[in-house]
Amino acid sequence: MEELEGIEFDKLEVGKNMGTHQCNVPRELIINYINNTGIAYKKFEFNNSLIVPAAMVFLFTLRTIFASKIPIGGAVLAGQSLECIEPIREGDNITVDIVIKDKYIKKYRKYVLLDFVIKGDDGGINIINTMRTIWPK
Repeated sequence: MEELEGIEFDKLEVGKNMGTHQCNVPRELIINYINNTGIAYKKFEFNNSLIVPAAMVFLFTLRTIFASKIPIGGAVLAGQSLECIEPIREGDNITVDIVIKDKYIKKYRKYVLLDFVIKGDDGGINIINTMRTIWPK
């Protein structure tokens, strides 16, 4: 993708918000995800509604990268961690912020930690998805 050329490592600012994306989480989206992955539907029923499977958070991460046109061309995912504070439920409107958490060089490789902070309707944090990337430039 030409528009995702990449940002030089030296120009990345720790603490900077690189983009924000908002979306609704309809029941149909959760059901489609569950059906396509083959996981047990009943595990995600809670108080007569569905909660989002933790693995589905990666989809919100990708949507935010592409919707915000974040230039990450050539970056390689080296690790990922999820901190789940509050589940995302069907019908929730979520906001995903991409924040540069840290950057460092280790064994001649340039690493960038990106936090994808997912907030619910009330503005409270639901999930923090931290991705450790090897930066290309």
